[in-house]
Amino acid sequence: AIFASKRGANVLIIDAADDIGGTLHLSSGSFSAAGSSFQKTKGIVDTPLDHFNESMEINHGTGDPDKIKLWQENSADTLDWLLSLGLKYPENQPVAAAGHEPYKIARITTPSDGGKSYISTLRPALDEIIDSKKCTLKLNTRMKNIIVNDDGIVDGIKVINKSGDVENIFAKCILLACGGYSNNKELWQKLHNRPKRVYTYKYSNGDGIQAACEIG
Repeated sequence: AIFASKRGANVLIIDAADDIGGTLHLSSGSFSAAGSSFQKTKGIVDTPLDHFNESMEINHGTGDPDKIKLWQENSADTLDWLLSLGLKYPENQPVAAAGHEPYKIARITTPSDGGKSYISTLRPALDEIIDSKKCTLKLNTRMKNIIVNDDGIVDGIKVINKSGDVENIFAKCILLACGGYSNNKELWQKLHNRPKRVYTYKYSNGDGIQAACEIG
């Protein structure tokens, strides 16, 4: 939303929760990036290709190579952007291990306040575009369906707003950024066929996945 608004778009954010941030409220906030300015200040030499090769070793070839490359080729720029907004990390960062088999190179950064650090960093930037009328934020608003026209083109979404009323919202571009489903026991079982072993964010109900599947 921040990038889109700065490039001239008028943005509307829909969130079922009563605050922004999603699972960042629960996340450790660990972020892996190769070739960032943060690494360079510590004299660490690293590349996205090194990151990719190690990641495929750690996940034993089970990860999607294209998606992993997309993440790793853009992660350093993303981290540098977050740092430019004021995100802070402890002096002992980056590290090689945090939550999974260690990397050979220190490229994992974890802020002191976990995922909440990203929220406090991004909130002022979001408030700025909201105050400038370039973005509207609708909290306590849950998406139910994707609206498709007679030509099969996505036109908008159907939501239930804070008042409990159904509302149709139309836009030129719809971006689903709501992949979490860990709080939906039925969907979790369908996709994984095993009991949940994770704590969940109560708004991670798979609305985006189910709405997208409904339209094919």
